[in-house]
Amino acid sequence: MNLTPLCDSRTRFRVAVLCGTALALVTACGQRPASPPSDIEPGRPTSSSATTTAGPPSGAPRTVSPRPGQANVHPIQWHQVEPVDGGSALRVSFWSGIEPCHVLDHVDVRQGPAEVVVTVHQGHDPARADTACVEIAELRAAVVRLDAPLGARRVVDGAA
Repeated sequence: MNLTPLCDSRTRFRVAVLCGTALALVTACGQRPASPPSDIEPGRPTSSSATTTAGPPSGAPRTVSPRPGQANVHPIQWHQVEPVDGGSALRVSFWSGIEPCHVLDHVDVRQGPAEVVVTVHQGHDPARADTACVEIAELRAAVVRLDAPLGARRVVDGAA
């Protein structure tokens, strides 16, 4: 029996492509997915080509202004407070999710002779309640004015 007509060059090529594809699939399916390096932080650029000019420099908080009228307003802990403008104001840094799910509503400042209590309040935009938000943390800051310079008074987190 002569099999030459069944094994022409096109048939051999098709069989080779089919075998190569099957081999690639079997090899790929047997490998574990690569894990990201342990020094990469979620939500942070992994290379200089991934950076944008819209945000603050790396590590610096993005300054935001309060937007009163948010829904489900609640206190959150702040990260850091630093005096600015010669101690007549405070720059309050805090970690927050992304807008419109996490929006700064207001910052309460209670001033006494020995301490200043600062409480950051955030909520979500009531006009965009159906928005799906990813869980990415962003360092933000707000500047609040004091009635008198901070001086030797200590600053306390009102949400702690």
